[in-house]
Amino acid sequence: MAAGIRRIEAVTVERRRVNILKRKRGKYAGAAESAFKAKQKLSQAGSKTLMAGAQQLEKDLAAAATTRAGGGGAAAVAEESAGVAVCRRVLDGIKR
Repeated sequence: MAAGIRRIEAVTVERRRVNILKRKRGKYAGAAESAFKAKQKLSQAGSKTLMAGAQQLEKDLAAAATTRAGGGGAAAVAEESAGVAVCRRVLDGIKR
């Protein structure tokens, strides 16, 4: 009879130990999964921000090229400097 009780105790203790290990693994796996998902969300938000910035830069570049090609919308100023005719234009919105 005592041997049977010890066997039951051994089996139940082992099962309890296995269940505790499973719970711990599940807890760690859940924490790792949530950390991964949070990192993924940050990455997606960062890439959206970068794409929006790139699109804005492309628009600015196209506007600057149009302004430069069209003469900048400013009237040309003709001058003579040291006997040489010089034609200058001021381009609005172009930074040096």
